[in-house]
Amino acid sequence: MAQADLKATHYTSQLQSSLLRGIWADSAPANAAKGQPMSWNELIRKYQKYCPSRHITAELALQTQSLSILLLSTKANAKHIKPEDLDGDSDEPAGSLALGKECELARERVDDARQGFAALELLNDTPEERDSTLFTRAYFAYALKRYKECLALLNPMNFDEDIVPPSSSRSSRLQVPSESSTASSGTTGTHLTWTGSIASVDIDIRDSKMWRMVEIIRGRCLQGMAMEKLGHEEEALNVYYAALPLLQNLRMARSTPIQDPQQVDPSFLKYRELWRWSERLLWRASCLASRFSPIDRAMTVFRAYATQAQTFPPTFRPNHRGVVTNLHLHALLLSFPGSLVVIPGQTRLSWITEARTLLGEYRMVLAKCTAFPRAGERNILVEEYCDGVMAVWERSGAMGKEAQWAIEILWWASRMTFHSHRIFRHLTRLLHAAEQNELAKRCFKLYVQLVTKLRQASLGEVEAAIKNSDPAGEVKTDQNSTGADDDRQFADCLIFGARMLCRLKGDVDDAKYALYCLEIAKDVLSQNSKLGSDLLFKAKLSCANGIVDSTLAYRETDPTTRPTLMRKALDHFASAVAFNPDSADAYYHLGVSLLQAGPTRDLDASVRAARHAVELKPNEIRYWHLLGLSLSASGQYGQARDVLEIGEGLGTEEEDEATQEEIATTSAGVSTQDESNPQSPASTPTLLLVIAVKAPSPSQALIDLPDHPNLSKEDLFEHGLKLRITLLSIIELVEGAEVASVKWVEVFAWFAERGGWAQPPEERRGSFELPPIDTIPPTDVGDDTDDSGNLSPFVQVVVGRSASATNLVSPGLPITIVPPTPNENGDSDSVHTVRLSNEKDEEHSVSRKKKAQRIIKDEINKRQSQIQTISRKLGRSNTLRSQMSRANSTPDFTMLGDNSRTYQASSIHSRQRMSPRASYIGPHLIAPARTPPPVLADIVEKRTAREKRLIAELWLTSAATFRRMGRLEQAKEAIQEAESLDEGHPGVWVQLGLYFVANGELSQAVSSFHKALVIDPDHIPAVVHLAQQYLDPAIGQTTATASEESESRRNAIDLAAGMLSSFIKGPGWDVPEAWYLLAKAVSLQGRKERERECLAYALGLVEGKPIRDIRISLDCAL
Repeated sequence: MAQADLKATHYTSQLQSSLLRGIWADSAPANAAKGQPMSWNELIRKYQKYCPSRHITAELALQTQSLSILLLSTKANAKHIKPEDLDGDSDEPAGSLALGKECELARERVDDARQGFAALELLNDTPEERDSTLFTRAYFAYALKRYKECLALLNPMNFDEDIVPPSSSRSSRLQVPSESSTASSGTTGTHLTWTGSIASVDIDIRDSKMWRMVEIIRGRCLQGMAMEKLGHEEEALNVYYAALPLLQNLRMARSTPIQDPQQVDPSFLKYRELWRWSERLLWRASCLASRFSPIDRAMTVFRAYATQAQTFPPTFRPNHRGVVTNLHLHALLLSFPGSLVVIPGQTRLSWITEARTLLGEYRMVLAKCTAFPRAGERNILVEEYCDGVMAVWERSGAMGKEAQWAIEILWWASRMTFHSHRIFRHLTRLLHAAEQNELAKRCFKLYVQLVTKLRQASLGEVEAAIKNSDPAGEVKTDQNSTGADDDRQFADCLIFGARMLCRLKGDVDDAKYALYCLEIAKDVLSQNSKLGSDLLFKAKLSCANGIVDSTLAYRETDPTTRPTLMRKALDHFASAVAFNPDSADAYYHLGVSLLQAGPTRDLDASVRAARHAVELKPNEIRYWHLLGLSLSASGQYGQARDVLEIGEGLGTEEEDEATQEEIATTSAGVSTQDESNPQSPASTPTLLLVIAVKAPSPSQALIDLPDHPNLSKEDLFEHGLKLRITLLSIIELVEGAEVASVKWVEVFAWFAERGGWAQPPEERRGSFELPPIDTIPPTDVGDDTDDSGNLSPFVQVVVGRSASATNLVSPGLPITIVPPTPNENGDSDSVHTVRLSNEKDEEHSVSRKKKAQRIIKDEINKRQSQIQTISRKLGRSNTLRSQMSRANSTPDFTMLGDNSRTYQASSIHSRQRMSPRASYIGPHLIAPARTPPPVLADIVEKRTAREKRLIAELWLTSAATFRRMGRLEQAKEAIQEAESLDEGHPGVWVQLGLYFVANGELSQAVSSFHKALVIDPDHIPAVVHLAQQYLDPAIGQTTATASEESESRRNAIDLAAGMLSSFIKGPGWDVPEAWYLLAKAVSLQGRKERERECLAYALGLVEGKPIRDIRISLDCAL
């Protein structure tokens, strides 16, 4: 008797395991008591033999196995049936929401199923076997398309019965036992009823209830599916919602984590039939919830599916998972933080985590279930997946610091399909945002090449489509057949890429390629009448054309074509404004074009354009900056100061929020409904329309490609800093350096508060310290730096009203050459200052300056001791230099003499180049920072190259400040810190050269300027300072004879003249300092007529010039 009980227990366990695993087509689903493999028929026979009172249960198991085989897809190979064949999957087109023919029999198999259904009706079951019998009959009824009969069997069932045994401890979550926990649990030693359909045998408590769970979930699923077939979809959704609590509490218990992502979880294999039905129920619930439930409620279903999907192997029902992933992703894209759809408890971090996790799970599905396409074919699923990745990045802010994860996914995707232009389009934008600009250029050019070839190959189809175009003129081509972007996508990307090539540092070839791209865009525009009538698009194209022409004018350095290109650029900007009067971007570039040196300069028109830009977009700091610069060029310094102070009030946080609002506004075009139905109400709170039949493609959620990228927090910070430097320049010009020094307190406080973007968040506290805001050293009263605060121009022209650059100063105009002011040691700068004579302006400036000195005299005296303290601290700074690796080119400052005599800086001592054209930072406006603590060495290593360069610029400006104050030791230390941060910065060698000039070591200064030109041959400060040294009489002084010394002097002058003559034909054509030095050089050569021409041209460049060079204070090509 004991032996019979053991065998009954064994075969009950084997039958239960076979049912739960769902291995319906396995030739040996179980093992005999002695270990031999057994077929299904043998297993049923043995079970009936040792459990004779449970013949009903045996019959139910046999019929379930038979029906599962009959439901196999006709496409499956009957000789080699795989588990994935038994899993089943949607046979509908990709993305379809239809239930289709799942769990329905093919016509040729209906007769066999009818016989099984008839046999079930004849069963004389007992009360404890009744539920299992009804569940099985309902399964057959649905398979035979008897939906009403299926509902009649299921509706009276009690699905809410607690399946947890009373003797077991209750928990808030039902655990599906793992393989290891089942093996180690042994038997219970008690007789329990296995769902009323299996004999009372000694089996594990948890395993004994699993088939009951399968029957309940299967019954709920069939109940909802039958209602769907009868057209009662909302009632079906309620049925699915009723089963949701059970499915949400269902989880895998794992004894050890799965290390290999390709490895299938053993618990999934053991309970595969349970997961088949729970997945199918959640799939149907997701499809219906997207059409009938508000987004926030539908998200509960999507998240339940995503939680369970983490257990599934990648090959498990990929079509179902693709549909639900698209629905879930679409809901996330519509509910991102800041949107109109609010999901309770959702934060930006949780939103990003959920979206990236969802995409990561589906990536594994695509990697296993898609193959590399043949030549000429496309992996559409991977391409649409990339659209989803891009849409998530856009909604999260489209920031470069968050682009790397998307870049890595798209590089993977490029290996999953064949030359996808779609992927290269996304990579262009991502790489540019991540400042991987060379790769961005290559991807953009490859994109243009691929799409151009595709469009040429499909030219015949396009011509046929034009003949059959609709009355609106829209050319209807099958984009899926050609694979090319539509006209608008292609043209938008061409405009984005053209502006990107102009924005980045490049050569003439890049600008010419940008022009070539815009010619293609014009051709697309001419062939699409609907696009050609879009004024907004034409405005974007005209604005891009103006930017390209303007960039080409500067990069070609051809004086014969430059005026023509600049006029063409101005015409394009004017056309852009005419096409779209609401475009702040067009007005901005129009204002910049009108402010640049050359034949297009018109100060009044520039002011008007800048005002329009500010009115249209008042939260954009660059537009306020442009307006301030335009007003300063007209001599309206009071108004310029007021404007810049308004721009100063725009904090980076407010601008960052404005950027997010712009993203939200742009993405508002991604409707929660199918826009193809114009009768649908716009306020429907559901994800899709009720009549929707297909899940939305991720490409529908993409935001229209902008013509220029969104500003990052780093960009906003840098723009705010540039505006403040301009403001300080105006204050210094009008009221003197002393008043400007008071303003420094606010600037440094702002920098200390906003400058944390350059530091890792975890180490932001206690990193790069700024000096206390009450210890900012003032500038020297006698410093002859320029009003811009970036460099003191050799040609300093004070203009009282607007002037045109085309009207050069006539030879008869009175010009006063002001000799350099000697310092206390009797030395003086070697450069004279040129001013237009204007006694009224001079008297006004002197009176205001004296008044300013009286106002702040006491405050300056109070702060003097604190200034000395902070100066000594920075002077002892050796922290970074001692901890960070130094380049071989690091100058040996130990050999420098200790000469601390007072020195007044030369006029362009710190003209720094930061952009491809030129960029200058004001040295005397930013006070030196204290030496960073030792931990900063590690922090600096984590910074980007851009961040390191910005910090290096601050150190260099500190060096210039100390040098002008005569504190050469502190200047030396600051230069060393800058070199540690950015050893390839030419400004390091320029500042070192100026240090040597201040120290009287002219030969070493010349050598330093040469080294700066080795790094950057077009570096404007290096060229000008080197020429200045060659023209210095002291440079030719030697111990040789008078004749040899005279020959050396002539050679130096000839060298300066030749270098400057070449320089003004290239990047220095609009640098007035270069023209002035050339005038001095040719004067020393005795060429008086050429001298007069150069001076007149220099004055023409300065007349109407803003207080700071717009190429370094603004982004001329956004």
